[in-house]
Amino acid sequence: MFKRRRKLLPALLLLIFSLTGLIIAYQLVAKSPIFTTSRAAEGLTEYNNIIYGSAIAYTGGRVNLKMDIYVPKQATATNRLPVVIYLPGGSFKAAPRSWVQPSAMELAQSGYVTAAVEYRVRPEETVSYAAPDKALPVILDAQHDVQAAVRFLRANADKYNLDPNRVGVVGISAGAITALYVGYNYEDPGDSGNPGYSSRVQAVVSIAGAMIQPENYMASGDPPLLMFHGEKDGAVPFAMAEKTRDAAKNVGIPVKFISFPNQQHVIWNNKEIEPNTNNFLKQYLKDVSATPLPSPSPQPSPTGDNTKPTEENTPPNQNTAGQTHSVQKPGGKTQTENLLCSLTNGYLQAKGQLTEEELKQLDHLIAKYHNLSILAELGISSADDLMVYYQQNCIN
Repeated sequence: MFKRRRKLLPALLLLIFSLTGLIIAYQLVAKSPIFTTSRAAEGLTEYNNIIYGSAIAYTGGRVNLKMDIYVPKQATATNRLPVVIYLPGGSFKAAPRSWVQPSAMELAQSGYVTAAVEYRVRPEETVSYAAPDKALPVILDAQHDVQAAVRFLRANADKYNLDPNRVGVVGISAGAITALYVGYNYEDPGDSGNPGYSSRVQAVVSIAGAMIQPENYMASGDPPLLMFHGEKDGAVPFAMAEKTRDAAKNVGIPVKFISFPNQQHVIWNNKEIEPNTNNFLKQYLKDVSATPLPSPSPQPSPTGDNTKPTEENTPPNQNTAGQTHSVQKPGGKTQTENLLCSLTNGYLQAKGQLTEEELKQLDHLIAKYHNLSILAELGISSADDLMVYYQQNCIN
């Protein structure tokens, strides 16, 4: 699999992926929690309005990012519990934590530390899969924010008595799109806070979400996936959800796909979602002993319808829960050009170890997406162009 050659050429591929804008989004609508509950937060310790990071708002200036955390009383220093992040939907125009607070409290009753997490939105934008250039900045913001939330929880594992090696993310609608890219685009950590910790999660639940070109992200060993989707969804086409499912299957990612005949986008109150989500999280988070993540060098943190669904499963593979990938993010054009020289040199050294098919795929990636990135400014639209650039600009 091409993606797993990142050991030979990690930095070059990460530069291409981060600069070429492979993340594309959909227009989404969501105004309800996944589950509802009349129970109070019995047996839970609540931490409200926790600032987990900060980032540049769409209006300019920095904005604090917040989450609410629910910790069961049984969570102790010697009984670390898995943690699950809940992401609300809202067409990327809104993402209030209140929409998923009932879900987070409900699951916490079952023995998880949970967090209802907000992320940046753009009320004036209409996010559509048909307009990837316009969607890209919005989705990147959301992805990077949630990755900062993942890192915040790991950085504060001792405070909340959570297991940093067992982290799951559940999203609905726009939150599901975000959850998928958090799960499978973890090489691009963003800069919304808490550097020095892994952004990777060990389980992903998508409720009415999908990916564009998921084959460019998914690879063997990536986290298992549970998907719910309405077959008549007009906001996130069902065919795109099927494509996401198929990409996971093709690389051996454990995936369970539950479709709802005759249902549209708003499926999150369907009675099938709660038990299947709970069983999935139990299987991949609660009932496993995750591979420990490498010890980081900590850095300071910033202040329904009852229609019977159709269910599909693929058998699980061995998920490398603790695998991490380092990313070097260019800080500007000059740094990018200098980094590109270094990365191209790495490409030259690895070229002899790449197969012909992998070289073709690399060439295809560059050619297809160069117009969305600084690569176009540098005249790079193919792997051969990398060589020309290197000879003209990098060799003293």
